[in-house]
Amino acid sequence: MSAYIVRIAEQVVLIESARIYVAGMGPTDLTSRIVVSGHLTAAKALLTQIANTFATGGADDIVRTADQAEIIEAVRVYAANNAPVDATNVGWLVGHLMDAEGLLVKLVAMFKEPATT
Repeated sequence: MSAYIVRIAEQVVLIESARIYVAGMGPTDLTSRIVVSGHLTAAKALLTQIANTFATGGADDIVRTADQAEIIEAVRVYAANNAPVDATNVGWLVGHLMDAEGLLVKLVAMFKEPATT
């Protein structure tokens, strides 16, 4: 039971990390391969952590909405099929950054904070 609680806590922390990342997104110099590469590396790392923490299997029996389950699966697929970063090609970096940040935005939208009364 305590491992289950720790796992849920890790998931909550990572969703909050995604919220912080998305809230901090802003204008980016898309011509700088160094800037875009840095953002992509951070986004990929966060998505990989989320995919690992929301791992499939018997322990992942938390009841979720269909939309939440769908975005978690999309994150898992992204993390599993992601190629190494080609830091020399700015166009490639921008495209992959858009994919990664798009997933983070969707994830945050699917796991909205509960309304307070």
